[in-house]
Amino acid sequence: MQEIGIGIVGLGEWARTVHIPNLLRLDSARIRALASRDDNRLQSTHDMIRDAGHPTQPRLYSDYTNLLSNPNVDAVVVCTLNSTHEEIALAALNAGKHVLCEKPLSFTPEGCSRVRAAAAAARRVFQVGLEIRYADVAAEMRNLLRSGIVGNPRMVHCLIWRDWGAPQGWRASDEATGGIHLELSIHYLDLIDWMVSGGDARIYTAGGKSLGTAITDHFWMTMSYDSGVLANLGLAIFAPAENVIPLEIVGDKGRIRGDIITGRVEVWLRDGIVRDVSPSRPPNYHFDGFPGSLESLASFLQCVATGSEPIAGIDAATRATALALAARASEESGLPVTVPDHK
Repeated sequence: MQEIGIGIVGLGEWARTVHIPNLLRLDSARIRALASRDDNRLQSTHDMIRDAGHPTQPRLYSDYTNLLSNPNVDAVVVCTLNSTHEEIALAALNAGKHVLCEKPLSFTPEGCSRVRAAAAAARRVFQVGLEIRYADVAAEMRNLLRSGIVGNPRMVHCLIWRDWGAPQGWRASDEATGGIHLELSIHYLDLIDWMVSGGDARIYTAGGKSLGTAITDHFWMTMSYDSGVLANLGLAIFAPAENVIPLEIVGDKGRIRGDIITGRVEVWLRDGIVRDVSPSRPPNYHFDGFPGSLESLASFLQCVATGSEPIAGIDAATRATALALAARASEESGLPVTVPDHK
């Protein structure tokens, strides 16, 4: 595949510990530019890339708008504060760059529409950072559902327990993050919605704040679809737990149980036999970020090279944002909120 020049805007932890290590593993990626307002991060990240033996050494910019003028940058990875994603994505598209933008794309439906229009006008690839879609377990579970082995999906169950404690820095700011549903729930809302193929979704959320910050730190959420699917999502960031992302789907003929992290997938039918259908992972398998993080970057580069549409493209970005905004609105109002079918 052709070499693709990458510019990275924002050098926070996720950029430095996930995106850059994964890009360094991809033969077609050439990291040609970095932008950050933090000079120390610029230099230390440059040195990390140099020490890894990367074929190109990136130019450094304190202002991302100057990075967008670099003719050697074909695509931009946006890893800045949530509140800045829309602005930077629009600027990059208007500069003729392909864009991989961390979620959420925007804090408003109107913002998503603006990015959609810019991507269409620029005729550039746009992908959102919903990397769990690209995980082997997610793909396997979705394929199993499509095969009909467990019949029509009727219930989906996902519990996310994390022992992080109170958010710190920008993550403790509602203004910077957009709240827990745009910052964190959005991944699992998208995963559930992608599995059951969307439709009108009615969301009810009850949450609480036990850690003394402005951010909701635990919640229960229920979702009911016009297709008859019922789903629930529970999350807490102060619950001692193992690092897993479990997902269960009950159909009218059986059940699928999977875990994104461990790679385990099981099919349970009424014959009492548990079928291990876990995707094959090599003995040396490891991931920076989550399973799907490397694969999502590889897919983005492939889409840039071929002009194809990402599975986490503008439609996914818009739908996931709408679901997260509805979850927040429901928690604030105490009432269910309906998200219309996006098709």
